[in-house]
Amino acid sequence: MARPAKIGLEYFPLDCQMDDKVEMLEAVHDLIGFALYIKLLQEIYQTQDGELDMSLVFRWKTLGKKYGIPEENLRTMIGTMLEIGLFDKSTFEQRQVLTSNGIKSRLTEVANRRKKDRIRKAEGDSEFSGGKPPEKYTKGKGKDISNDISKKEKESNNSSAAVAALPSKSTSKNAEGKNDDEESGEKTYTLTHQIKLVIEEKFPDYYWDAKDGAHAKKLGVKLRAAVKKRFNRDPTDGECIDALKRLLTESTRLPPFYQFRDMANFNEKFNQIITQIKSAVSPSNGTQIKRSKLEIT
Repeated sequence: MARPAKIGLEYFPLDCQMDDKVEMLEAVHDLIGFALYIKLLQEIYQTQDGELDMSLVFRWKTLGKKYGIPEENLRTMIGTMLEIGLFDKSTFEQRQVLTSNGIKSRLTEVANRRKKDRIRKAEGDSEFSGGKPPEKYTKGKGKDISNDISKKEKESNNSSAAVAALPSKSTSKNAEGKNDDEESGEKTYTLTHQIKLVIEEKFPDYYWDAKDGAHAKKLGVKLRAAVKKRFNRDPTDGECIDALKRLLTESTRLPPFYQFRDMANFNEKFNQIITQIKSAVSPSNGTQIKRSKLEIT
């Protein structure tokens, strides 16, 4: 007999560095507000449509009793979550449900993935033969990772040399459509990969995961737009990388909140970091710090 389709999620990701909305919630309701938010996410992610129906009176009473929070306090804290955007306020006002675009997108992604896997199993995909998923779908139990470790160590050792060889000018194409560097035998890198090499050189202990590639790509778009605005022309990859290096250096003079912690945070706060660098004021004498050559916006 076929296994019943799963509903909701069995677990969901929780970032080590939460966004500003969570900090605002904690500022108003302390850690109990954060704890309630996580508990509500657990409730929501177990539903099929990613929505927690709050239209019934007993829902408030049940959750309040379940979490040991008076109903009045529960309503107040959820009201704060709606105001700061942790949950969709307009949806709640229309249908009295707790949800958000982020919650919906994560559930949709998982649902699509499960659907593809079911289709592949039904079609007899060899990868799923014997009722067992292929090694790439497992969590790594029994997998020989020695080659992966050696590869990672080799990449780390070569990162400094790779950064030193980064091209300072964008490559041009010849009449045959090939890059000049391709004909000369030199290896070229995309801007996203160059950003990765710079981060690995400057922060040797930073672990670059799969999601960082997407954040680096978005950061590259922002860097290119900012440098283009300053020089009023399309910048080369090398100029974008130079701007990134200056940005990383200058940001170390800012409060920890604006310094590099991870690619997601750095990409999200890109414009804020630029603004803070330009308006940085010395805490010792109150005079404005000399603006660096970072002026890319």
